[in-house]
Amino acid sequence: MTHFYEIRIAGHLDAHWADWFDGMSITLEEDGTTLLSGSVPDQPALYGILRRVRDLGLPLVSVRLCDQQILNTQRITSMTINKTSQFTAFVKMIGWVFMLLLAILLFVLASRYLSLDPDVYFSEQRDVYIANPIPLLMHVAGSMLATIIGPFQFLKKLRAGRYSKIHRWLGRLYLLSVLIGGLGGSYLGTIAYGGPMARLGFMTIAAIWLVSGFMAYINIRNKKIEPHRKWMIVNYAITFAGVTLRLWQIVFGTIGLDFLTSYNIVAWLSWVPNLLISLWIINRNHPMKKNDRLKN
Repeated sequence: MTHFYEIRIAGHLDAHWADWFDGMSITLEEDGTTLLSGSVPDQPALYGILRRVRDLGLPLVSVRLCDQQILNTQRITSMTINKTSQFTAFVKMIGWVFMLLLAILLFVLASRYLSLDPDVYFSEQRDVYIANPIPLLMHVAGSMLATIIGPFQFLKKLRAGRYSKIHRWLGRLYLLSVLIGGLGGSYLGTIAYGGPMARLGFMTIAAIWLVSGFMAYINIRNKKIEPHRKWMIVNYAITFAGVTLRLWQIVFGTIGLDFLTSYNIVAWLSWVPNLLISLWIINRNHPMKKNDRLKN
């Protein structure tokens, strides 16, 4: 039999987490807590919601069985929040599709390197690639797989419910790809074209790529879902540098900047903005936003 519950959590939870809690309404209270309210079909479903609260590390304040009239009043109060959430979800989906298209484009372009045909290499790096085919294949194959898998790991429907096993297996393949690509990239970074500045940039990105992937793995192994999510956002921002590097090369080529100068710049510009954006997303979408002004 379906019952209606109120689950109160300490701190403010973003509205985009509603799908994670089976579509329950999210109301941000003035006392700094979040109220999850909605229908729950049975006790196992209730326990499942409470497990997600636990896995996200959210402090549980109370769980209360309530009647339909109270719930309807709270739904009216949260209608504006839900409408805003729907618009935000639409914008995010547009961004996701654009990200996926760019990832597919990189996958297609980078696949040429798997042939080991010297004619597809850019001339300044051709001798290095010819002399180091194994690190090149590791970096290209790992980057291709990670780039194309990454967008699907951010789909909410894939992270929960019947598709969660697919999410876990894709996650394992993704992190394995990062490991292989990162090790190959680390070596290639030490002999990259452009001199010390470019090499330092490529070695730094390889190190961040490997470390963030390792942290994402450790956290999910320890069932710390929220820290895992944050590290994965950082990691894919670094993975996506393969796309942004080529976009910046197009820009610099269009304005006529010489290749050596532009290559030294993109060695950093390809990933530093990505990293900063990922940190902004993490802080903006942190599920536990404390309302310090109300506390004071």
